[in-house]
Amino acid sequence: MTNGFPPDAILDQLRQLRTIVAELEDRVRSLEAGTSAAPSATLAAGDAVQEAPLNTVAELPHSGHFNHLVALTGRSIMILAVAFLLRFITEAEIVPPALGASLGVALGIGLLLLIPRSDRKGDRFSAAAHGLTAVAIALPLILETVVTLAIIPYRLGALYLAVFTAVGLVVVWRHNFRSLAWVFGLGAVILCFTLISKTGHHLEFFFILLALGAGTCLLAYSRRWHLLRWVAASALALVLLQLIFMASGGSQDLLVSESPRVIQALCLAYLLVYLSIFSWRALVQGRGVKVFDIVQSAVAVMIGFGGAVRIALNNGAGTGLIGLLALIGAVAGYTVAFAFVSTRQGRGRTFFYFATLALVFLFLGSLMIVHGPWLTWCWIALGLAASGLGGRFRRVTLRYHAAVYITLASLKSGLVSASLLAFLVPATSRWPKLSATGGSALAAATAAYLILVLTQRGREVPFARRLPRLALASLLMGGTGYFAVMALASLTSCLPPTAHSAMLALSRTLVISITAVFLGAMAPRLDLKELGWLIYPILLFGCGKLLLEDMKSGSAITLAVAFASLGGALVLGPRLLRKRETAPIGAVSPSG
Repeated sequence: MTNGFPPDAILDQLRQLRTIVAELEDRVRSLEAGTSAAPSATLAAGDAVQEAPLNTVAELPHSGHFNHLVALTGRSIMILAVAFLLRFITEAEIVPPALGASLGVALGIGLLLLIPRSDRKGDRFSAAAHGLTAVAIALPLILETVVTLAIIPYRLGALYLAVFTAVGLVVVWRHNFRSLAWVFGLGAVILCFTLISKTGHHLEFFFILLALGAGTCLLAYSRRWHLLRWVAASALALVLLQLIFMASGGSQDLLVSESPRVIQALCLAYLLVYLSIFSWRALVQGRGVKVFDIVQSAVAVMIGFGGAVRIALNNGAGTGLIGLLALIGAVAGYTVAFAFVSTRQGRGRTFFYFATLALVFLFLGSLMIVHGPWLTWCWIALGLAASGLGGRFRRVTLRYHAAVYITLASLKSGLVSASLLAFLVPATSRWPKLSATGGSALAAATAAYLILVLTQRGREVPFARRLPRLALASLLMGGTGYFAVMALASLTSCLPPTAHSAMLALSRTLVISITAVFLGAMAPRLDLKELGWLIYPILLFGCGKLLLEDMKSGSAITLAVAFASLGGALVLGPRLLRKRETAPIGAVSPSG
């Protein structure tokens, strides 16, 4: 016996191997023939092999999709047949018109409710077919029953449209169907515009578009479907603009339900809805503001607030109440910016968003409530208060706002116009006189500039934080130039309208030249870089004035003095500025 195995055992093993080989040959032949072979009867007990069915042949993927598409098309056509049947029984007055239209819309909503079922099965193709078929049934049905057949009132059609669109958007939001969201959104916008043009009614469809605008904002926040909200907001703005022009122009097309007061309320509601959404997004969710929020806020203020004011003015109504609402919005904006956003989220885009809204509303509110010289005094007080608070608490936003308020006061009081005309008025024209409020604005600009400079001394001031100082310094230089030209012209007895044109032109050129040299000497010495930035615009203005005025009206002697003074300013001003800027650190006072 080899290795302890008896001969009988070896023979049994050989028989089993032969049986296995025969079984394998049978299986190979069965596979080649396309049929399954029965297992051999010689298999030992416990060695039976479980066979997988071999007669199942997988279909090609594209073939399955095509068949599924054909089936869905047939199913959609059958559903459309039901819709046409409903239209027939409605037109034949077998059922009341309102009931027939309700059944049609209900059929569309029923198809929408099948979308979740198909999505749970993983058949999104079928879900999309349900949504498209629902739109193909409901929207044309509403249009025909309201306009073509005129069997239901337009308000009922608006209600059907609102319900259908709301259900559709909720369904596609829950199941993340962006393409169907576009279908429902665009379909609702197009149908609203069509029904407005056909029926002449705006109010109900405005509310649908307003709800659609708010809804698409929420879709953008939760699903990142950003583009659709731009479309809805644009459509809403167009409808509201049409209403504003109709109400402010006394159009005869306005209905009783669309009186100017109603449209004015719509303007404010439009503004309030969008600002509330953006505030909720920024404050409650803490997600900040995006580009759409900023752009749409500006559009909402221009159309909503501006439209309300335009309607009030064109219809003889007062703007006091609207101004009071704007002041309330300004207080709310400043409170939110400084008390909540600044302490929780820092001074980012959200902070500047609310602070800028407060600035705009405070400007608009004061414009509506305060009139005459009191408006200038109001802006002066706001500018001085903002500069003081901005300097005390190191708030760059309030420094910018101070510059804006003082600039508004300067424009309102005539300081800016007087400063420009002092260098531009012809010798034969009357001298531009600066009013008392203009002088007050100049004093306020000086005070605000000194406050900002003194509260930033000893610190490095970057470029962006010098811009408010630059604006105030420009007003200060303009007002100072006005008084300098007036004084110099008085000394030479060349005040308009009896002035000698050559002497007046020379007086102006001398003021420009002296100002440029003075700024070049003082700006680096006091570390007031913004004064140095004014040198080049002043010299450029002087060169233009020399060519356009002095060359035209000057005599030989006045031209000689003018060219010498301006040429000296062009040399000395920038040189003094560069010399001080490149001096050793210890040679310059370290004041900020």
